[in-house]
Amino acid sequence: MGFLDPYAVDGATITGAQLRREVFAYTKGATGVDGPEDLKVVAVDGSPGLAGILPGGGKVAVESRRESYSVTNTAMDGDALIEVPPAGSSGATHYVIVEVADPQYHGQEMGVEVRLVSSLSGLTRPYLPLARIDLEPGEGFDATSEVTDLRVVATPRRSRIQFAHNLDADDGSFVLQNRTDQGQSWPNLSFDLWQVDIPEWATRAIIQVNWHSVLLWSSGRWGNIWARLGYNPDMSQYSGHVDTGMQTWDLDDSPAQMREYWSVADTVTIPEELRGTRQPLRPRARRRDDITTGNAPRLNPYSAVSMDIEFLERAN
Repeated sequence: MGFLDPYAVDGATITGAQLRREVFAYTKGATGVDGPEDLKVVAVDGSPGLAGILPGGGKVAVESRRESYSVTNTAMDGDALIEVPPAGSSGATHYVIVEVADPQYHGQEMGVEVRLVSSLSGLTRPYLPLARIDLEPGEGFDATSEVTDLRVVATPRRSRIQFAHNLDADDGSFVLQNRTDQGQSWPNLSFDLWQVDIPEWATRAIIQVNWHSVLLWSSGRWGNIWARLGYNPDMSQYSGHVDTGMQTWDLDDSPAQMREYWSVADTVTIPEELRGTRQPLRPRARRRDDITTGNAPRLNPYSAVSMDIEFLERAN
């Protein structure tokens, strides 16, 4: 047989193989779930020893054929429930997978089967890994058991936003003085300057903030820098925030004037209350020393700030 009927033309006969190739093409051959909440494995409340798979869908790729299967679960019941046996004296590791049976290749009835396997090696049918369950010796599976999420989003969305601002004479000079846990926006420019629209699908974000040409006098001062997505808790617009991890800056005691490049970077989880909202991205800093004389770090018209945030869609 040569070419099949073209997809998609009225009256054409479209085969399963053609549709599988279409799925493979638009997912770029990725195996994974359709969205961050899809097909998550959880303990079933009030039913020790029983794991359930939340509703959703996923894709299972077969690279050798350049084809992909699409699987869908409509409810956490029936074949979306699986019994997890108690561990023996040596403990146990189980993998929860969704396996596809295709009569064209596997010699059995078409279907989707949820399986509990001890290893992901040696499997002969296409499968989608969902979770790993690790049980201590003698432990039974329940809500306190260790469940490692193995899901990935098959075709995750990404959205990147960059800002750059070179301070000028109209901006003035910004001295780093705050010593509180909250710190200060640094530079403390308008909250309207660096606003980002957080996608509703975003579950993570990669954030990098850079302070260029920070004016310093070596003086023994030290402190922290970080970035904040969201308004400050004492502001009327506040609906939540997420901070990056902190980096430490630390100046020696040698008397000298200099300029330095400071940077902070982190991957953060986006809280649900911030998804689908517009929020400011702010560079923040604080002092941790108790020195009251001399000159503190500052940003002036020879300084600049650049920020980079990329939103990611990843399984929760």
